[in-house]
Amino acid sequence: MLTRRKLQAAINGRAGTGNFIHRPDQLKKTGRIAVPKIHFLEFGGREHLIDVPHGTSVMQAAVDNSVPGIDGDCGGECACATCHVYVDPAWLEKTGERTVPEGELLNFASTAQENSRLACQIRMDDALDGLRVRLPESQH
Repeated sequence: MLTRRKLQAAINGRAGTGNFIHRPDQLKKTGRIAVPKIHFLEFGGREHLIDVPHGTSVMQAAVDNSVPGIDGDCGGECACATCHVYVDPAWLEKTGERTVPEGELLNFASTAQENSRLACQIRMDDALDGLRVRLPESQH
């Protein structure tokens, strides 16, 4: 069934990313480009390994790939906290610091921790290949 989110992802060119995307700078060198991957771990333990095009937010990657527990109700505008994740401590520094609006929203999350981030505020690049995030129980 084609959902509104999947249709929007297709319109925006993010559906069906497969294993490779077009990046002219690296395409000339290798003939194809490996895409960074994210490990989403649901509260119940189920893991989702997702290929994510460079520049895509972690939230959008989850929504485009129907990862349960990431809603992204505000569309990535950092206005709702329905994309709250816990970044694996080994990756926390690489994801950067929270923005001020992100910190304010997380102050209202009852399950916020030191490694809490809003997935809409993390953009994928080569340095985040293999990123691991857990979903809070409240988003189960």
